[in-house]
Amino acid sequence: MDQLLPTTRGQALQYTLNAQVQSWRKLVLSRLAARDANGRLAELAWMSAITYTAYDSQMASASRLLLQGIPVPQVLGALGARDVPSLLVLWRPWAAHQSELFRLGRGVLSPQDANHVTALLATHNIRPQSGEIA
Repeated sequence: MDQLLPTTRGQALQYTLNAQVQSWRKLVLSRLAARDANGRLAELAWMSAITYTAYDSQMASASRLLLQGIPVPQVLGALGARDVPSLLVLWRPWAAHQSELFRLGRGVLSPQDANHVTALLATHNIRPQSGEIA
């Protein structure tokens, strides 16, 4: 079990989502008595990396779909987002970071595409429907 015991999210982010989930699963299924503070730190690092990796993937997929012309309401529905402002709270920081990464050759969304997605989202003022949660 000690082969994959990162104690920071940065260390855990070095692995694929599948490896993150499998490693976290092995860790939480291990005997509680065998889990010391480092084991608990590793559990938190894996969960943080899984959450970040899933968030990154969601924002990349949503951006690609919007750029491909999928209607904003359908993208919101797929994400489970209540409305455009809810999506923007998540999307803007991700897009800003992608812009920096793109300049370094590692991002998945160009600044021009980010501006296009921002414009698409700005044209929609979708109110939550009854029973939906953000």
